[in-house]
Amino acid sequence: MNNRLLGKSGISVSEIAFGAVEIGMPYGVHKKLIGEEEAVRLLHAAADKGINFFDTARRYGLSEERIGSAFKGIRKNIVISTKCAHLRDSNGKLPQGKSLQKFIEESVSTSLKMLKTDYVDVFLSHSSDAEILASEEIAECFASIKKRGLARTIGVSTYGAKDTKTAIDSGNWDVVQISFNLMDQSCGKLFDSAKQNGIGIMVRSALMRGILTDAKFEYHEKIECIKEHRKKYLVTVHNI
Repeated sequence: MNNRLLGKSGISVSEIAFGAVEIGMPYGVHKKLIGEEEAVRLLHAAADKGINFFDTARRYGLSEERIGSAFKGIRKNIVISTKCAHLRDSNGKLPQGKSLQKFIEESVSTSLKMLKTDYVDVFLSHSSDAEILASEEIAECFASIKKRGLARTIGVSTYGAKDTKTAIDSGNWDVVQISFNLMDQSCGKLFDSAKQNGIGIMVRSALMRGILTDAKFEYHEKIECIKEHRKKYLVTVHNI
């Protein structure tokens, strides 16, 4: 397994990371949550293969708790990225002032408890839109988490090239997590800019929740058009 530095953080991560949403909740092609023993076995198998980078989130059900159980005692060998609970409430509103600070503090505190650690390597704002990216108050709350050593680096998980560019240009973040795969490479044009600014890029949805694999998949009507694209892709791959 090859490793590389995550931006200018000095953190060495495996080029392939373990996306841990499916060990914590039903997701993608898997409609049923796997058991804890199987989840721990998968985590150990990944580490044995040289993967040291594990990406989870407060919103991923049992994921943080299972990572904490699997890597208890070998934490120093593992790089953990987790995400703050979604900042918007059920009405789509963002907390303000002390409520915002308390919300973020409680989220990271709970994550640390579940992960059985006193710090995370990467702490991200989950699903960061234009309003979140424009908020210096949010950026300052995350910077405080980093300053106090609860996170080694801070960042945002974004959707689309426009918001990703905003995050890179802001100078507030060490890491940006983006969607990048065979069907969506819109953020690829920003890789050079991120590198020049010392910002680490984390890629998610590399296989689009399993759509770009041989796995059986029931297509929602809104993504039915992907089926033909997938067939062409798989035929091409199998004929190489």
